Amino acid sequence: MKDKTALTARQRRFVEEYLACGDGPEAAIAAGYDEALLYDRKPKTLSEMEKLMGKAEFAEKIGGYVTKPLGKPTLALSTDKREAYNPAAADFAGVAANE
Repeated sequence: MKDKTALTARQRRFVEEYLACGDGPEAAIAAGYDEALLYDRKPKTLSEMEKLMGKAEFAEKIGGYVTKPLGKPTLALSTDKREAYNPAAADFAGVAANE
């Protein structure tokens, strides 16, 4: 029967490398572990992409695919030119009123 606590050759090499350098990821790479297993790779957020590309280029290349949510409702004067906030209007569009 195999001892479950015994280390594999790669695990032993990792321990040796870690004791030598004290850096876990560096030791794992030196021991033969794939670097992709050690680090997360995630895409940039839209805000980060806009900063990276610049507002004009971002708007030109990606802006057509981005929809911005409406802002938070607020009280405004009746002279305000913005469209009135009415979230129920879309929900009941096309529904006839009971007579």
